Amino acid sequence: MNILRSFLFNFHKPLPTDVPPELVLKSTEYSLPQHQQQQPPHPPKSALSKQELRNRIKGLVFGAALGDAFGLATEFLTKQQATETYPTTNPLSFSNFLRDTHRARWREGDFTDDTDQMLVILNTLLEVDLLRLDQLAFAQNLRAWSKHGLVALNKPPFGIGMSVGQAIRSPDFLSNPSTSAFRVWQKSGFRMAANGAVMRTAILGVPYFWDESVVMKQTVDAALVTHADPRCILSCIVVTFLVARMLQGKLGSLEKGSSSDDLGGSSSSSHQDPSCTALIQDILQNLSLPILNMYKDASIPFDATHHNKQLTELFAFPESLQALELDESNSIGYTFKCLGAALYCFMQPLSDSGLEEENSRLFTRVITELVMEAGDADTNACVAGALLGCRIGFSSLPKHWLESLKHKEYLDQQVEALCIALFHEME
Repeated sequence: MNILRSFLFNFHKPLPTDVPPELVLKSTEYSLPQHQQQQPPHPPKSALSKQELRNRIKGLVFGAALGDAFGLATEFLTKQQATETYPTTNPLSFSNFLRDTHRARWREGDFTDDTDQMLVILNTLLEVDLLRLDQLAFAQNLRAWSKHGLVALNKPPFGIGMSVGQAIRSPDFLSNPSTSAFRVWQKSGFRMAANGAVMRTAILGVPYFWDESVVMKQTVDAALVTHADPRCILSCIVVTFLVARMLQGKLGSLEKGSSSDDLGGSSSSSHQDPSCTALIQDILQNLSLPILNMYKDASIPFDATHHNKQLTELFAFPESLQALELDESNSIGYTFKCLGAALYCFMQPLSDSGLEEENSRLFTRVITELVMEAGDADTNACVAGALLGCRIGFSSLPKHWLESLKHKEYLDQQVEALCIALFHEME
């Protein structure tokens, strides 16, 4: 089955001819690995029970919100400023956030635009019974959110990023959002690859998680509304495919005795769980270059080979969070940095005991370490929290953080609505 040809490129409408160069996507050859093609006629959609699926999905949504809310504490600070503001004698907690003009816009325990936009996607999905994302409906809802915020929560739309803001304000955004996004990218000299798409799209790994062609199409459609750079598209796909495969029950399926050399790519180090590493490597090996080569027009100055090497060698398997230099002022919003930070947190080994208390402490420690690296901390921690939350489940999220989180009842209602619709489609 050719996922990219049948579901990514054939569903995308070319831009009008007045946009030079015309956005035409290649019919890139891509097939699932042979062992994934040879499935029984009606394979089970997941190895997980509905109870565990609900726990994982709720863990994704609440994990993203927790990471986002906690990350606000150091957003746009340098690492040095974060350390000085939250020294070891007064460690970071929801109750001791720096209340400067930036952070004072949000109430204690509230999440920011990252989770807001994820909820806009979720609300768009829930508007129809089939959990199918309509790109124009999402664009309309995103524009409405940018003006009025989350009305149900009386929550203003603070923190809108440059790429998203420029696309939303384009005159033809509601009729052809991908055209608007492409023009924004074009005006940047085809250099702008911000994290405003990857921060919101983890939720799109949930609907039809058993059918990666649907996951692919909906992820790309949502990303292209505001971000045209292939690095942004790829970042989103890596996240949603990880979510989909976790919900399929594939995490932990690595055969015992397999060495890191068997996995290809970077070797798994002591701080990386080999099953998580294997999932990431499989996704990158099959999708990275095809997605980065997604534009047919050779006049677009985009070196897919260079960016693929950059991702696989520098960002996908970092030895430490420090190696990512997340507070470097010229690149704090780079999508590969956000992805790399999230993957680092996702790959952390869980306790052999499997106890929820141990996983809760891991989530607290890893997200705190990430937030103390500063930079675009809320976005980095939102994506990391989504992946790690999906991996360990809601039941393992830190209860002392959940107690401080705003809008828990609303989040719970949205998750339950999603699960009801999802389980209906699984029947």
